[in-house]
Amino acid sequence: MVPEQVVRDAWLRAEALCECRKDAHGHPGRCNQFLIWAERGETGRGAWEARRRDDPRVPPYEILCAACYAKATGRLPGAAASSTSDSEGP
Repeated sequence: MVPEQVVRDAWLRAEALCECRKDAHGHPGRCNQFLIWAERGETGRGAWEARRRDDPRVPPYEILCAACYAKATGRLPGAAASSTSDSEGP
């Protein structure tokens, strides 16, 4: 499980926008889909999930919209359940 503070730090860094930069996901450059804190682990509008990165040169987690998360991992958000999907923001 990802520590809540790590997710909050990643969320604040992302500024509530999807950080995905994969052109193959249908967007040139950064996705920037607007995300809603309370929608973590969901699949609808504003839904998102934190994804671990293995590159030590960048922060360890990135914030991805549900669509980019599913494309990057092959799983829908929620499959990576966590206790930080409360309705209170960071």
